[in-house]
Amino acid sequence: MGLPAQFAFDLVRLPAYGEEDFFVSPCNRKAAGWIERWPDWPDYGLEIVGAPGSGKSHLMRVWQVRSGARVIDMASSEPLPPVDRLFRESPVLGIDNAHRIAGSDRRERWLLHLLNMTREEGGSILVMADGPEARWGLILPDLSSRLAALPV
Repeated sequence: MGLPAQFAFDLVRLPAYGEEDFFVSPCNRKAAGWIERWPDWPDYGLEIVGAPGSGKSHLMRVWQVRSGARVIDMASSEPLPPVDRLFRESPVLGIDNAHRIAGSDRRERWLLHLLNMTREEGGSILVMADGPEARWGLILPDLSSRLAALPV
């Protein structure tokens, strides 16, 4: 008597990005704590870095719900909105996959302008990246120094 045939189900896996779905562990406890403290950050912005797949985008979504932020994913091929218009629509902004701008003069200038406007106009910005800005290979020294000045 053989084993019964096994049925394979083509189940769709839906991503769960709610705050209740984010598992806080020792390796991400500090990052989660910073998200909880917003808007009481010591500066206008924060940079969270971590390995690909470590939950940065999930944490960005948690912060987006808490803060009402507009999030721009630099991995997207969508055209970047003009900084002035973007900031007028929402002075609370998230930049996901920020390391993906490295080497593009136009995209680096866009982020530099956004960081400057956010700081000068009293907004908030959360920058997520796969590693510290010093490893991105940025072209613009001014952008590198702006990012290096953010708490990480």
